[in-house]
Amino acid sequence: MQTTSAPPHTLEAHGTDTLILRLNAADLASVDVPGAFQEKVRELGGPFFLIVDLSDVKSLGADAGNTAPSLVKAEWFRGIAYVNASRTIKVMIKVFNLGMYLAGQGDFPYEYAKSLDEALGIVDRMRAEQLKSA
Repeated sequence: MQTTSAPPHTLEAHGTDTLILRLNAADLASVDVPGAFQEKVRELGGPFFLIVDLSDVKSLGADAGNTAPSLVKAEWFRGIAYVNASRTIKVMIKVFNLGMYLAGQGDFPYEYAKSLDEALGIVDRMRAEQLKSA
C-alpha cells in the first residue's frame, strides 16, 4: 500500500474546497482534530471535500462510535475519500455514517482509495457530479 509522507496529524487545505487530513497514529483515540475542523470550516466558508489518509491507523479506538457523532457534522462535508482504510475501519466508517444518517444529521458521499492521487481523482469526480446536478 502506498502511504503519504507528512508529519503526524496534519490538516491542510488543498485548493479552495478540499482538506487533507493525515492521521499517523495507531489508534485514533489519540487524535484531537475537532477544533481544527471547525477552524478550517470557518476558513473555507462552507462545506468541503475531505481526504482522510488512514495509512498508519490500525484502530479507530474503543470509544470512536460513541464520540465521533458529537465531534463531526455532516453539513461540513460535500464528500469524503478515505485512503488506505483497513477492512475493520471500513466497517466502522459505514456504521458511523449510517448512524449519522439515522440520527437525522444528514448524508454525504464517501469512497475508498488506495492512494492520495486516486483520492484526489475521486474528489474531482464528486465535485463534477455535484456541479452537474446543481
